Amino acid sequence: MRTVGKQRQLFVDDEIIASLDHVRRVMHAPAKFPGNPVLARQEPWEYLMPYIYGTVMRDPDTGLFKMWYNIMTLNEGDTWHLCYATSPDGIHWERPRLGLFDFQGSKDNNLIERGLCAPTVLYTPWDSDTRRQYKMLAGISTGAWPEPWIGLFSADGIHWQRNPEPIFPTGKPFLPGDEATAMWDPYTGRYVAFPKVHAGAGQTRFGRGKRRSVGISYSDDFIHWTMPELVFTPDEQDDENTARRNARFRDRLSVDHPAEYTAEWYNMNVHPYEGLYLGLVSVFDASGAAPYGNQDGTMHIQLVSSRDLRHWQRAGNREPFIELGAAGAWDGEQINGASTEFVTVGDEIWIYYSGYPHTHQDETFWKPEQAKGFPRLLPGGVGLAKLRLDGFVSVDADKKGGSVTTHPFQWEGGRLWLNGVAATGEIGGEITCELLDGPGDALPGFTREDCIPFTGDSVRHPVTWQHQAGLPAPAVGPVRLRVHLKRAQLFSFWCE
Repeated sequence: MRTVGKQRQLFVDDEIIASLDHVRRVMHAPAKFPGNPVLARQEPWEYLMPYIYGTVMRDPDTGLFKMWYNIMTLNEGDTWHLCYATSPDGIHWERPRLGLFDFQGSKDNNLIERGLCAPTVLYTPWDSDTRRQYKMLAGISTGAWPEPWIGLFSADGIHWQRNPEPIFPTGKPFLPGDEATAMWDPYTGRYVAFPKVHAGAGQTRFGRGKRRSVGISYSDDFIHWTMPELVFTPDEQDDENTARRNARFRDRLSVDHPAEYTAEWYNMNVHPYEGLYLGLVSVFDASGAAPYGNQDGTMHIQLVSSRDLRHWQRAGNREPFIELGAAGAWDGEQINGASTEFVTVGDEIWIYYSGYPHTHQDETFWKPEQAKGFPRLLPGGVGLAKLRLDGFVSVDADKKGGSVTTHPFQWEGGRLWLNGVAATGEIGGEITCELLDGPGDALPGFTREDCIPFTGDSVRHPVTWQHQAGLPAPAVGPVRLRVHLKRAQLFSFWCE
């Protein structure tokens, strides 16, 4: 039986929910920072633009924000390089002159590696080898297929040593492609990678052949990895949604072949969060094959969740979690490659993402005879979106009211806490709670009538009953929590 303690219980999936009565679950898109992009093309080596096929983290000791990002230098043969930036506030970024790599005759730049793409950087201070406390998964941009992926190690996140052996086995059936992300899994104590794999050949529902999908690979030491396995693919409903979105964004497409509309997963970043895994999937709404190679289409980010990394549930009715910007905006045609970490700042979650003003195969970008016309006057860059703590999905009730009831759980003592919002003003709202025993009867002293109503907005509100500040003794046995809402939203609850 589940024990509820300090780990917050979210409503992204059905794990804790027994019933919903006259309430609905609502996904909340993070609010884009109005000063976006926070990192745009500034230096000559950032020829196309910076983009966050990489990581932003906050140093736990100093509070300094650190970013590892990609650049593409078209005038050096379509080569991807890695750069490093820092910020005191996560908004204003500095490019330290590191003197490590030459660019056009000078080392006065912030390059930290050349010829690598899509870096995931992990900080693992528990590693007894101080030379390996920063770890990186990155692809070697050779143009080969499958893309070679390697591991790198560093003491400071700036000076890196490459492990020469490829990180993924490259045998069949699922060859890792040109995208991969990685994480440290605190629940199982191992490293997990999510390479792009191509799957679906011979399956009727995939129609015209293979599609970009998400694979999984495991490692205990960041050197030896298991063979990638397929874990997450699009389905027919995703194709229907792609057709709907392509019709909406038709004026932004360079290629528009309705018979070839398909949904594909370009990459996925996975974040351990309060006992579950949250995934940010870059959804590629392919609009057709381009005559100059590959497929055209737009991209956006959707939210998914899992309890085991193998079975994924969709949030928000598969609607965008981070949506495209307006036509002509810096992020108006692609949003792809969110940072491989969430950054917690006060009571907010900060999510960094890449935005592009061109579709995947925009001909003015990819056709060689047009390449000299770049960089564009309006490049893309790295943007920031902010979400309240635990604010991914809420249980909402209107003025008529409703409730959510949990499955039975045990607890570790202490008090019951809520993260929620109840309307204030002339037509107010409220949140009240009651504890139920096995048959479903309210425990004496912990009824709805005994609960002091909560009104307002708090990410950590302590629930109080008239004669009970804390929860009953755990010896009472398993209980269920029923939360009553009226003009209110509930994001999470926990006990401590």
